[in-house]
Amino acid sequence: MFVAAQEREFRGLLRRSDPPEALQWPVDYSVRLRRPGADWFLVANGAGRGRAAEALRAALARERCDAIVSTGFCGGLDPALEPGAIVAATWIHLESGEAVAHAERPPARCRIAAGPLVTVDRVALTALEKERLRKRGFLAADMEAAGVAAGLPPGSRLYCIRAVTDTAEETLRIDLNEARDAVGRIDDALVVRCALRRPFRGIPELWRLFRRSRLAARRLGEFFAECEF
Repeated sequence: MFVAAQEREFRGLLRRSDPPEALQWPVDYSVRLRRPGADWFLVANGAGRGRAAEALRAALARERCDAIVSTGFCGGLDPALEPGAIVAATWIHLESGEAVAHAERPPARCRIAAGPLVTVDRVALTALEKERLRKRGFLAADMEAAGVAAGLPPGSRLYCIRAVTDTAEETLRIDLNEARDAVGRIDDALVVRCALRRPFRGIPELWRLFRRSRLAARRLGEFFAECEF
């Protein structure tokens, strides 16, 4: 079972798979991939711990899975992490420092960075904010992994595999937190509106975020295509 925030985070994997079977689950996006040896289920339900937890509950009410994968994009906190870098969390923490769960590291041929990941309740926008999180020992930051980990069924294996879209030294001028709707999803139309407030900076950054998202999704697809859980 793969849990992400948005369907776009699965696009690299979908390009490397047979056409998916659409599912009518009560989440934003849900499909089944027929894979050799096991079916893979992909679900997405918006940004944040609560949305991720809801997605996992809905999925597990319909299918039993022996492995759960929290995936999607993340912000790099280690300056060595470049855009598109694959991060495998070893531990998933809340911002308070509480360790929510240990995550396994799947065997992989490609180079990955492994270390503790922190789940925050907002997009970490500034280089200063990322530095503060890095100094506490975290490798990367996301918004969903702790929600997935909290709903892990007994006996299931947990993985957290993410790809970097923004680096430690970067400060985002587009306030992605303002672009979230009433239930927490990041709304593309609101992202564009935020970018247009300062078009000389906003439009180039919007284009950069788009390219980074495509790169991160492609790298995730490449990783999962060669990965055995």
